[in-house]
Amino acid sequence: MHWMELLDYSKWPGSSQKPRLQYKLCTAGDMLCLRESDIQSLKKLVHLTNLNLIDCHAVKVAFERNSINSKLSKNQFDVAVKNMIEHAKKLGDKPELQQKDKNFVSFYISKIFYALDRDDNDEVSSVELTTSFLLFVAGSKVEKMVFAYSMLAAVDDTSFNSDTTVTLHREPFHIMVRSFLSSVL
Repeated sequence: MHWMELLDYSKWPGSSQKPRLQYKLCTAGDMLCLRESDIQSLKKLVHLTNLNLIDCHAVKVAFERNSINSKLSKNQFDVAVKNMIEHAKKLGDKPELQQKDKNFVSFYISKIFYALDRDDNDEVSSVELTTSFLLFVAGSKVEKMVFAYSMLAAVDDTSFNSDTTVTLHREPFHIMVRSFLSSVL
């Protein structure tokens, strides 16, 4: 077991502690808090959509296929997510969603887009969207982090050294962490 898997309290024998995250957003002391209700919403989203049945690469392809210059508008994002959910639905065994569940999924998915659209220009990078959606898809935490890391390092041309090591510079790393955290807001 990789050490990052130990951060998942549910894997600790006899632990009843609920995972909770507090992240300092700036030096002024603003905090991002991940509450139990946020965790339950994430679980519900995954349960309703079957996104946990698709892999990281499928998410990347869905967003890239619908992007223009590596950016997606809200409409392009909606098409990409609809295609992902339809693909995941084929892999799973769930009945058609009730209207209240469709409303929940639509609201939560839109919330992710708008959390990442910090410029309010109705565009988000396909890399950021992919990174944020890795929370919902199949694979271990380590596999998802490695996938995000390699994708962001590929975007950052200065990341590749002559000895084939990869260095993730501050900005791509910041994008990765910000994308993960924005998804759970």
